[in-house]
Amino acid sequence: FESRIDVNIRDHKKATPLHYACSSGNLRIVEQLLDRGAKVGAMDGNGYTGLHIAAYEGHLGIVRCLVDRGAKVEGVSRFGETARMLAEKQKHVEIVALLDSK
Repeated sequence: FESRIDVNIRDHKKATPLHYACSSGNLRIVEQLLDRGAKVGAMDGNGYTGLHIAAYEGHLGIVRCLVDRGAKVEGVSRFGETARMLAEKQKHVEIVALLDSK
């Protein structure tokens, strides 16, 4: 049963389970989704990836995990925003520093 679950399924906003796990801050679920084939660079309808969302929400561990798993740090949303810009907007200085180092 578990092997038939589509970890890249999309909702009406084109968000995947990875987007929601990144938003909620659940690193364990993020890792499990990635281990089961979730696309680290999947974009929702606004061009946001899990990295954009985790950076905006201030989830440092998830940001680190996504970058280590190949997330594009320079990826730009439909609105021209990078994950670093979103982290800076929310004053998440540790995330800004991490993204600057990549």
